[in-house]
Amino acid sequence: MKFSQELHLKRATNAAGEFTALAWAFGEPDRTGDVILPGAFVESLAAYEKNGNLPPLLWQHDHNEPVGSWLELKETAEGLTGTGKVELAITKGADAYALLKSGGLSLSIGFTSQPGDSYEQDGVRHFTKVDLLEISLVSVPANPRALISEVKSFADCTNAREFETLVRDALGLSRRQAKRLTSVGFPVLTHCDDVQADEENEQAIIAALKAATNIIRTGK
Repeated sequence: MKFSQELHLKRATNAAGEFTALAWAFGEPDRTGDVILPGAFVESLAAYEKNGNLPPLLWQHDHNEPVGSWLELKETAEGLTGTGKVELAITKGADAYALLKSGGLSLSIGFTSQPGDSYEQDGVRHFTKVDLLEISLVSVPANPRALISEVKSFADCTNAREFETLVRDALGLSRRQAKRLTSVGFPVLTHCDDVQADEENEQAIIAALKAATNIIRTGK
């Protein structure tokens, strides 16, 4: 069956802590023997759109452990895809970000359904409609094709303004502190080709890190 309808929910954001992912893949049954069919998320996403919010981003399906937010969700022919953002200012979010960058996490969804919204065939439950409650970062996903496709980092910043926003959010700096850190660190990170020797390059980076540390500690 070809699925062409795409429902698109999006919030304004910056790159700090962002990742893109396939939260649920259509196709084969998951590890619990469930199949969610194309179109099953449409009504639930439409309800979120009407209310002006999006499902929470949780840690291991624990409702007491939110670690960020979803910035964009859409259902495509591939499945439920989106852009999430871990909150780097909290310890769990920072830990999750490190695991995301290392490839140590996947995604899993929490949902409910009404009795008339599913059927069983050959021992497999097929869901035609689900109410999406949350999406979690997990170590072992029920759907093996629910994968993180990209995690943004400092290296993805293309200009000083993006870098400033990223370090401000990641380090919990004030705007003034972030501007000062950017003035010191961004030129070093983006103009290494201008440094002729490895030793000079190393010394420049060390100097930038020392300056950044002083900015964070003193706010000057």
